[in-house]
Amino acid sequence: MRLSIFIVVVAFGISVVLSDECVCRKCQEMLAKKMQQINGDFLSTDQLVSVQDDAAGMYFNGQSLQEIAKFLKKEQNKYMTSSQINKVADITNRISNILGSTENTAKLIELAMNITLNFIVGDKAQVDQKIAEVKATSNDIGVAKQEMCRLIFTLYTPEKRQQLAKQVLEHISQDKRAQIRDILGEVFKVDDIDINNIGTASSNVF
Repeated sequence: MRLSIFIVVVAFGISVVLSDECVCRKCQEMLAKKMQQINGDFLSTDQLVSVQDDAAGMYFNGQSLQEIAKFLKKEQNKYMTSSQINKVADITNRISNILGSTENTAKLIELAMNITLNFIVGDKAQVDQKIAEVKATSNDIGVAKQEMCRLIFTLYTPEKRQQLAKQVLEHISQDKRAQIRDILGEVFKVDDIDINNIGTASSNVF
């Protein structure tokens, strides 16, 4: 289910590189709650922390965000309940009805994933620099996780969520935006997005 992994990636953004084994647990939970405030609470605090835990080791060991996204997609049953997965399936079907086909929905989700990964490049560079600094001194993964958590907590903002949502919505034709925004609002916080104040992309408009 491509939409389910998109939900995970958007929910976490750059935070997929965060983790905790011991010292970062409190920070992780605080960050998870901040994510819920910004994105909505479709995913629980424990679910958000679980993804952070598993993704961090992969990222610290050199796996790309794309590789981590593929892993999360494959293991989605581990991170989401059956009711959540069913909800995502229902949303996907309803979006497909609006866009005219499941193929168009798959293309839109793939595009949204790419937009998300490109959007967080600047923040990712700061996190990578922080990891490099820790590796150059102590190479202590616990220290690295704590420093990443503190940095990401400051980088994760409602404004960035709004900017990202607008970049995705630019690729949906104006006559469909309200419907799709309202459907996505069942799993994302998008009710503060003014669809009348969004341009239209020059290509890949669905």
